Amino acid sequence: MKNIRGKLLAGFLGLLASGAWGYDYDPLSQASHERLARFHEQFASPSWIEVAPRVHAGFAYDYSNFSIIEGDEGLILVDSGWFPGSVAKAEEAYRAQYSDKPIVAVVYTHIHGDHAGGISAFVPEGTSPRVFAVEGWRERVEYQDTVFSSMVVRRSHSQMGTMLPTGESGTLGSAVGPAPRPNGVPGFLPPTDTVHKRESVTVAGVTMEFIPAAGDISEHMMVWLPEQRVLFAGDTVAGIFPFVATARYEPGRTAVGFMRTLKLALDLKPEVVVPGHGRMYLREKDVNDVLQANLDTIRFLRDQVDRYVIQGRSADWIIEHIELPPKLKAHPDLQRHYHRLDWIIRGLYFKRGGFVGDVHDLSRPNDGDLARHITSLAGGPEKILERGRNTVSDDPRWAASLAGYVLQGGYGEDLNQRAMTLRHDAFKRIADLTASANERNYLLTAIKTEQGEIDWEESFGDLQLRRAAARDVASLLGDYRTRYRAEQSDCGPFTLAVNLPEEDGREHYLTSKSCTLRYTMSPPNGRIDGAVSMDRKTLNALWARQLSWLNALDSSELVIEKGGKATHDFLSLIE
Repeated sequence: MKNIRGKLLAGFLGLLASGAWGYDYDPLSQASHERLARFHEQFASPSWIEVAPRVHAGFAYDYSNFSIIEGDEGLILVDSGWFPGSVAKAEEAYRAQYSDKPIVAVVYTHIHGDHAGGISAFVPEGTSPRVFAVEGWRERVEYQDTVFSSMVVRRSHSQMGTMLPTGESGTLGSAVGPAPRPNGVPGFLPPTDTVHKRESVTVAGVTMEFIPAAGDISEHMMVWLPEQRVLFAGDTVAGIFPFVATARYEPGRTAVGFMRTLKLALDLKPEVVVPGHGRMYLREKDVNDVLQANLDTIRFLRDQVDRYVIQGRSADWIIEHIELPPKLKAHPDLQRHYHRLDWIIRGLYFKRGGFVGDVHDLSRPNDGDLARHITSLAGGPEKILERGRNTVSDDPRWAASLAGYVLQGGYGEDLNQRAMTLRHDAFKRIADLTASANERNYLLTAIKTEQGEIDWEESFGDLQLRRAAARDVASLLGDYRTRYRAEQSDCGPFTLAVNLPEEDGREHYLTSKSCTLRYTMSPPNGRIDGAVSMDRKTLNALWARQLSWLNALDSSELVIEKGGKATHDFLSLIE
């Protein structure tokens, strides 16, 4: 084990010497792209790492880390990776090298898909291990699988670059692991045991302590092996600048939560930390250094953002003036290969002070009006595009903003096309220069989406259909409150009865009243204005956006039973 740790430390020091951990990442520089590529070289060789006797961590097989603890009567799996096809290679390697004992328990540090989706590669169908997860896991699943599911899918897969090719023309990685490649259908094994408080549990002769502690979401826990002094930290640290806020948005992610968890971790005095992503921390000195540096950085950002919020400063002012202390800025495990610092500051600011920074925020023009005013001052959209074209190489962020002014100003299809071309060229230039893997992935994914090379509904239709099939009729219909084009309605009352004869034999109701749409279990005032019937498969396809209501009507998958034209007109208002 000492030899393994020595090799890993030598490799880490080699990265430092190669310049892969260069420190100054704020300006765009030609070297950033190469440094980002070199940084990801650490994930090039998947392996099982012995972090303690009979405790192994699977590193770089998939986007996230996972671990196996060997007990007397079986194995305990801590997290399970994301894609079963990738994780299956890890399972085969583990079996060949270490043990063929069955999985008798699974522990989820949290229920994000990249930590729970690969479970089928480890747990054969028909087996029933105990499955532990922290309180709140069910609410987290519901958040991911209900009305916000399409947003969660788009943002997370854009951030991680799963829709991009790997290499020079696409993703270089994710900064916290290898570039995730869809490989097999992610699954989920529901928990059998919910952890409500800090507690010790013995499974297969192994004593573990479960410690509920917020990480990248509030429904998160760490797993502590007191005898071996090994801490499975989940998504608390990951070998990059702390992700205390995220561009894709996590409602339960807070600086205070991270700080409390890092303090808990330090108080345990672990000798080994297995993070949810990134390299292992295999020596007590290394563990203390990284955990303390993360805690100090988050505390610094929280305190300084609070300081300036109290002064009435704006998020943009803070981004321009805040300066990380040299010790933190130079730390090799705090480099900004994942999120950009300005993204994190904006996220912290919004949760601490809301959207108002300067009083002008209360009276500023909207983006469309601002774009038209700036374009007018510059001499018109042609001048804006000319200026953007001249600056795309040296100042691509400004060029992208100039293109945005033309797009937001609404100057016609020809100018929109030229502005979009400029914007894409600027995005490509930023992607080649940025040291943030996420920024690169977001921008290149946006280009492919806007050029029609990525169809999100087609690519993730099967996933959405599975999510729909797992939910009840009432919850699916209830989500249509967010898919009602109320601005096109007359806001008059209308109640639609929805019949699924083969599903439950009862009517469900969508009621439009006062310019909103609601699911109701009975018709208001006993009034039914229209009625339709369909089977459950059609409802699933409608919710998953694989089918529109009018297309379903045209194909007879949906039948109008009452209301005729009025029902048809009502259906045309539902996305």
